[in-house]
Amino acid sequence: MNSEQDDMKKLGVSCREQTWEIHYAYALLMKELCDKHDHKVEYYIKKVSPYNACAYQRSANLCRNHLLAKGLITGTDQPVMKTVLQTAAQYATAPEYKLKVSSGEYSWNYKPHESPESAYTDLARLGKRELLYVYLNQKLYDIHVHSVTRKSNYSEDIRTETSLNTYPKAMIKELIDTLCHEKINHFLNERIQLKAKIFYGLEMQKTENDKDYIEITKYKKNTPITVEEFERRMCLAQDAVSFYQRTYKDLKSKRDRLSTGKTVLVDHEAYKKVIAYFKLNAPLYINEVEDKELLHFAKLIMMGASNKKIAYEWLNP
Repeated sequence: MNSEQDDMKKLGVSCREQTWEIHYAYALLMKELCDKHDHKVEYYIKKVSPYNACAYQRSANLCRNHLLAKGLITGTDQPVMKTVLQTAAQYATAPEYKLKVSSGEYSWNYKPHESPESAYTDLARLGKRELLYVYLNQKLYDIHVHSVTRKSNYSEDIRTETSLNTYPKAMIKELIDTLCHEKINHFLNERIQLKAKIFYGLEMQKTENDKDYIEITKYKKNTPITVEEFERRMCLAQDAVSFYQRTYKDLKSKRDRLSTGKTVLVDHEAYKKVIAYFKLNAPLYINEVEDKELLHFAKLIMMGASNKKIAYEWLNP
């Protein structure tokens, strides 16, 4: 399959002349969007040429003549916007947006997006026919320049990357609410003690023990075979029995409280339970020094933060 055939397949058209029309309309309208939003991208600030809308340079004249015959350009290669927009409407296809609020696909690299804008789609990553649709229906989309500051993996250099991003306006509220809830779920899953306190009223503090009970029945080649050594191990064994008895009672108490209590659907109730908890207890965390994310969340709740403020600002360095 050559480049033109591959192009036809990707764009879902039956002849190469149709790909020329789509490419020309795409390049022109993408440049229009970039100019409108002051997004300076080298590729799109160049003059859009009707000779560049084909896959092969040898077809450049044929491509230009076809666009002229279709009324997309004038004899001096200037675009005829009315015809360009009609052509765009002919080929436009609505893009599909999935509600995704995390940046990782697996548990080891999972992390909620820092802000709703991180879930937006770069216009340059849309299909060409999808871009035509977005251009023709701009009132349906939030379109703006998004900047991300990144640190180099190999040096101390910091660079800022920009992209012209878009998201359907009709889905933004759902995106904000979902990201807000997802941030809270992620936050709790990283803090099991806090999660147990909020949802079950349980204090999940570790039972302290600084002794190594494994050594009680472990014999090495230099272990002394003496009365004193066995008595030392007997004392450790008695201490271990006492420790594990206390641990057993504590675990049983927690088990009994859970078994007699109301079933809690953590994933569904996390948001409202956490908000309610922090509205009452946020002042307790205002002097938190070790957990900056916990402190920031407490401050946001004390300020009466909305879902939007939490989604945009919290867990966002």
